[in-house]
Formats: sequence, structure tokens, C-alpha cells
Amino acid sequence: MVVTEVCRAALMAVMAIPGLPLVVTAGLLAIVVSAQPLYSACRNSILPSVLAGERYVVGVGLTSATDSLVQIVGFAGGGLLIGLTGPNAALGLNALTFLISAGLVQSRVGIHRPDIAMPRSLSRSLAEGVRLIWGDRRLRCLLGLLYLYGLYVAPEGLAASFAAGEHAGRHAIGILMAADPIGAMIGSWLVIRVIPAEWRHRMLMPLAAASGIPLVMSALFPSVLGAVILWTLVGVVSSYTLIVHTMFVRMVPDGQRGQVIGLASAGLQGAQGLGILFAGILADLTTPATAVGIVGAVGTLLAIVIGLVGRGLLSART
Repeated sequence: MVVTEVCRAALMAVMAIPGLPLVVTAGLLAIVVSAQPLYSACRNSILPSVLAGERYVVGVGLTSATDSLVQIVGFAGGGLLIGLTGPNAALGLNALTFLISAGLVQSRVGIHRPDIAMPRSLSRSLAEGVRLIWGDRRLRCLLGLLYLYGLYVAPEGLAASFAAGEHAGRHAIGILMAADPIGAMIGSWLVIRVIPAEWRHRMLMPLAAASGIPLVMSALFPSVLGAVILWTLVGVVSSYTLIVHTMFVRMVPDGQRGQVIGLASAGLQGAQGLGILFAGILADLTTPATAVGIVGAVGTLLAIVIGLVGRGLLSART
């Protein structure tokens, strides 16, 4: 975790160099983002050994809510910071935050050693992780539900074109992009504080299918205000991913959590990228509002299919 944060800080510092070609900046940004699954895998593999039982669910919920809060602050303050300091200084300050994170991890997080020794070979380790996922229908079902989030978050990539289509100002773009994180923060609180533990697994499939319905509604009745409300609702309902995460991690042996969660995190990032790409293509062929409705409908239909295929597999508490 420390190594990934230091490397990302170094890359962000290079990006802050004035006059750096845009293609180089984009390439460095891609590398910075690609390190996220490694960090997530380390963090999520350690957390179950630190927090037991319901405390683990609460810990995952707080982590999710914190992530959403940081996104909201980033959307709201990023533009203001760039306006005050310029993009290069803002990137330099961002690099500093990664160094602070590395320092906190180094000083506050102990070394976690799994009970089961894993292969030293990277290729063999990854192969065993893929074999574990592919050999367990429950894990495949959970990953399918998790990757649907790539469709539900896709409207964020259409925020600018959606706002332009509704003749709204630039301020509407940031508000639209912040809607889902705000909803996710609320949804995380509801999952850990309101929904009883014995009901979470039962609500998983209905919540996954319901996450696309607000997107369909925002396409049927397009407006910026309506989209903000409905996209916030998507963030609330799609917090089913928190339930997916806790169930998934508990099904994986401690010694294999690192590589399996890393594979799942990398797949989720890929699903988000493909979801935004799919939505962008649809927006070019139709309209941004129609594209939002289509990705929502596709997500709901796929959730229903996964629910039918995996019927009974996730009915028992994990």
C-alpha cells in the first residue's frame, strides 16, 4: 500500500510539470488509475482480519461513505482549486495527498501475513485467483452484480452533454457528477444502520435490479433537476455493491483475498470504463438522455437475468 501511494505521488508530481504534452499527461494518469486495484486489494484483504463480524460490515460501509465524500469534495473543490492555483499547482498538491496517505499507512497499519502461504510467482498467483473465481458459481454471480455498477455509474460520463442538451450552465455538470456519490454516501449509511443484517442478502437482487429504474425515469422526463434527484437515487440504491463486497470477501480464503480482490477491482474499473464508452456511443447515436435510459434498462435486465441464473445460490447468509 505504501509503495503504490509513493509511486502515484511521483507520477502526479511529474504530471504537474508545466508544458507537459497532453498525451503524456493522459498516459501518466492512466498509470495512476491502474494502481488503484493494487491498493484496493491490499486494503480490502487486510480489513476482514482487523474487523470481525458486523464490525466488518460497518467498516466497509464507512469506507464506502468516505470514498463518496471525497469524490463530492473533489467535484466541488477541484474546479475552485484549479481556478485559484492553476492546474499544475493543483496536481502538485494532489501528489502531496498521496504522500500523506503513504505516511499514514506506514505509521498506522501493521503487516498482515495470511495463514496460508501463496505462490511467489505472479502468473501462478493470478491463475489460482482466476481459478477460484471461475470455479465458484456464487463468486461469479456476485461479480456479475458488482460489474453492473459500470452501467449505473455511466451517466457521470455524460454529465456535460446531458447538461448541454438541457441548455444548462457549466455549474450543472459538477452537480450532476456529484449526484451519484452523494446518493452512495446515503446508501452506505442505510445499509449499515437501517437494513437489518438478516435482510441484506435477501435485498441484494431487488436492489441490483432497481438501480437502473431511476435512469430510465430520467430519460423519460429529462431535466437537470430531475436528473440530479434521480441520479442521487441511483447512488442510494446501487449501494447494494456494499453487500456484494462483504459477501464476496467472506467467501474467499484469507490467503487468496489479495489476488482475488485485486482481480475483482481491476474488473470493476474495466466495467466502469466500458459502461461509459457504451453510454457515449449511445449518446452519439441518439441523445444523452436516451443513452442514460438505455444503460439503466440494460442494467436492470441483466440484474434480473443474473438473479434468475443464480437463484438460490446467495439465499443463505454468508
